[in-house]
Order: sequence, then structure tokens, then C-alpha cells
Amino acid sequence: MNIYLTILFLINIILYVNSDYVAYYSGEYFDSCDGVYYSIEQIQTGVCYYGSIQTCDYQNSVINIQSFSDNECNPTTLIRSWNIEMNQCNYSTIANCSIDLLTPSSSYSVLTYSNNCQSEKLPLYTITYPLNICTFHGMPGYFTYNTCNSTYITSSVYNTQTSTSKTIIPKTDNLNTGTGGSFSSFSGYISGGSLSGSISGSSDSCQGRHQSYYYPVDDDSQCIENDSIYICTPFIIINQESNMKYTIICLLLILSIVNSDYVSYTYYSSGDECDSQVVGLIQILTDQCVNNQIITCDYSSEVITYDEYQDSQCQTKPIHSLSIPMNNCNGSILFSCSPQLLSPPNTYSNWQFGGCVNTKSPLLTTTYPTNTCFVFPTLQQYAIYATCNSTTVAESVYSTGQSSGTGQSSGTGQSSGSFSGSSSNFFRISENQISSDSSTPSYCEGESGLVQTFPVATSTDCVPETSIFVCN
Repeated sequence: MNIYLTILFLINIILYVNSDYVAYYSGEYFDSCDGVYYSIEQIQTGVCYYGSIQTCDYQNSVINIQSFSDNECNPTTLIRSWNIEMNQCNYSTIANCSIDLLTPSSSYSVLTYSNNCQSEKLPLYTITYPLNICTFHGMPGYFTYNTCNSTYITSSVYNTQTSTSKTIIPKTDNLNTGTGGSFSSFSGYISGGSLSGSISGSSDSCQGRHQSYYYPVDDDSQCIENDSIYICTPFIIINQESNMKYTIICLLLILSIVNSDYVSYTYYSSGDECDSQVVGLIQILTDQCVNNQIITCDYSSEVITYDEYQDSQCQTKPIHSLSIPMNNCNGSILFSCSPQLLSPPNTYSNWQFGGCVNTKSPLLTTTYPTNTCFVFPTLQQYAIYATCNSTTVAESVYSTGQSSGTGQSSGTGQSSGSFSGSSSNFFRISENQISSDSSTPSYCEGESGLVQTFPVATSTDCVPETSIFVCN
């Protein structure tokens, strides 16, 4: 899968920015641009950054790079000028241009600013790394697993070539404190054939002894002169009050595909054949602009097609397109289409509405079981037991005592860590119905760490830009 299509699954969130940026996507293979990215570097155009100025020539689809002998880019110190083609794979790197600074969901970014926030408030340089997936570190034999919360980013580096624990990244004040510096140690790409084939992380690559680094997350992305800030984008925040499971599942989702029908994503607990227990159902309305994408279901050809757009209204020419077969199992996710919104019994759903102008149907829904304990495959440390009635949805979140997902990735580029807990009490979807065992496993016994309640909607009529809960 092309690296851009992989990044499409991570759906780009647009930061407040109105300057062009050159973006370099570094992939997991040495000699091709297939697979998932392990870093995205973005450099503001037309601005001197460490002795170079880059500009985007959209008409000729090239990026011009000027290199200077001094860091101030004095015109008299120009060494050379050359062009590289946009959207062309060079070893494991693809370069293109964007009118906005992009921060993909399920990632963290380091934003580096100039020494004068009065004249330039936008980041000069940004580097982004994926979260919750084991990825190539940029050096042979090294892999990284990153996580984040509202306070800290944790980056754990594993050395598969040694069994001893040691410092893998050189210790500097910048790296250990998470402040200052450009954090550009992954810049460029690695050429040559010292490793071949996929170097994306497996469950073995990110296990055992490792070195962890912690970086404080900044509250906002305002310019700080001559400094760098860390931001975490673990998921798309559609509704600040949406429940914990909805937030977590958005980590896996964020790609959409459907007709004025619905495309369905059925998430299974483990395996690659979609024959295990189901842990979630996500449905997205087709033929509508949702998260910069329009998705359609072609029943005659039995394919699901989606187009990605640069603008949030999907009014420009698509920048990426992809088709996948219907009823296709990819990793632990089954992709299918339905002419109507499915509401299996013994479940509850979160409905997300749009502007209620083009359609009054929900644009996106997520559905989970009630009265059963289940664990997310990529977040094995959480188990959830939910109940609902005519007025309230109640969720109790428990700790399983397990570690987070192993970071294995499916072919779609979405994280699908393996599940190691008991599966006998998971619910299943069969002929659009969800059933569950009445017993409750030990995960959901005792005192829960978090209890959340949400009001059940008295009406399912469309209310612009809102989210409602429905008890099925």
C-alpha cells in the first residue's frame, strides 16, 4: 500500500496555519514507499531554515531547494539550487507540498519556532511520529513505540540486536527534558540494503528491555521564540464529552468509506481472518464529506471507494483515491456496506451529526455491547462494562493489569495490537445482531477506576453538529 494511502487511514487534522509546507514522508522500507510512515518532516516554504530555503512550484510539480554556506541564507553564500519532483518515491521518502501544516491523528509532533514570534508565528519545522504502533526507529535494529496522554509523551526505543539494557538515544538536555532543539535526528532517509523487506515493528520488535524518554505535552501551539513544543494528537475530537470507548476507537478508525448507504467497520478481537469475537462496530455515511473524505459503495463491482480532499468541504479535486473490495477482512477489521444504519439489539451507540443541511442522517456512529465485559485489542489495559436504559448510558472502566497493545499493524496501516485476555465473554455480530454472555469475567469485578454516564437521547432527529447516545 502506498505510503500516502497509509497516512490517509490516519486522516490529517489541520492546524491553524496559512503558509505552505514541504512535507517529507519517511516509510518503513529502505527501497520503496510502501507501508506505514515512521516520521513526517515539514518545513515552511520561503523561509531560511538551517541554511536552506525550500519553495513549492505547483505548476511544474517540483520542490526547489536552495542550499547556502551560512545558516542565515545570505544570497551571496548560495552553494547550489536543485529541484525534486513532488509525490515521487526516493528510496523510502516521498516529498510533497501542502498549504497547511498537517498533524495526522494518532501521532505526536515537535514544533520548532523561529527566534522572532512577532514576524513569524508559525512553526518553521515540524517532525511527527506515530503513536501506539511499533515502528522503525530510523537506524537498523532499532524500533520505537510511542504513547501519549494529556501530560506526557512516552517514547520507548528497543534494540533488537542486543539483549542488554542501555541508552540508545544519546542523552542530551533537549532529549531528556523534551524542550528546545529541532529534534531532527530522523531527518532524511537511509539508503542501501543493510535491511530488506518490511521493517515495521512486530510484537517481538517492541518487547523486552528498552530505553524510555518522556516529553511534557504543551497546552497549546502558540509560538515560543527559539524553542520547540510537543503536541499530542491521539484522536479526532468530534465531541469533547464523547465517551472513553468512542475516543479510543477513533484511534483505529479515522478512515471513512460508504454510499448514502453506510460503510461498516467490524472490529474483531484478534487474528487475521475476522472469525473471532467482535469488539466494535463503526458505520459511516456514504456520499457525504466526512473528515475531508467522500466514500461510496459500488455494489455492482463490489468495491468500496473513497476520495480524500485537501479542503474540509471536499470541493476541490481529490488528492488521493483508493478502492478496496467489499466484505474484505484486513487484519482484524471487516469492511462492508449496508443500505441502512444498523442498530443491533443489546447495544448502545454514539451518533455524530453534521450540519443537517445535505442530510439529516448521522454521519458516523459507533456501537458497543451492553451487559458484557470487553477489552480493546489495542488497549489491553482497559476493560469496559456498560449498561443502558431509557434515560442513561453508564460505562465502568476497569484495569486489566495487562500492558498496552503490541503494536502490530494491519495492512490498512491501522493499529491492531494482539489480544491476550479471555475471549469467551466477548460479544459477536451475527446477521446484524449482537449477543453476549451473561457472565462477567474477572476484569470487570471489584471497584472500577472510572464511571461515566451519558444521557440517552429522547429524539434521534438531526441536531446540527451534535453527538447523541442511543440505547438499542
